[in-house]
Amino acid sequence: MKALVVFDSQYGNTRQVAEVMAQVLKTKAITDSNFTPNFKNLDLLIVGSPTWGGRPTPKIQELLKKIPRQDLAGVKVTAFDTRFSSQHHSLGLKLLMKILGFASSRVADNLKAKGGKLITEPQGFIVKDKQGLLAKGELEKAKNWAKEIVRQIK
Repeated sequence: MKALVVFDSQYGNTRQVAEVMAQVLKTKAITDSNFTPNFKNLDLLIVGSPTWGGRPTPKIQELLKKIPRQDLAGVKVTAFDTRFSSQHHSLGLKLLMKILGFASSRVADNLKAKGGKLITEPQGFIVKDKQGLLAKGELEKAKNWAKEIVRQIK
């Protein structure tokens, strides 16, 4: 299986998740700036981004725009993001997060619009605060999610 994990990371959290997933998938995790769209012989594409105002980062948005329509036909796709948990925040922020949503669902919708076949629901990984560390257990969660993706593809 030829897989690729493409990501943008502002504070290193999304990079950590991408690298754990790439290890499980036995592939590379590359940053958006190193990515040249070429999907020949690619079986799986996973795109990850921090959530910024309910959206992926501008770099990931630009990367997604570069992918020609239907270029992902026949490629299995999914997406992930890093995000705050709504648990320990005010009611106002909880409502705003519910309204805006998260980056991974927007990325997944874009990948499907380019012809990709979504193989699993997008996933979110929790960070403690904007520049903080991933919450406890999130890297293990990423590892398990990647293992589940491998099982689904086989």
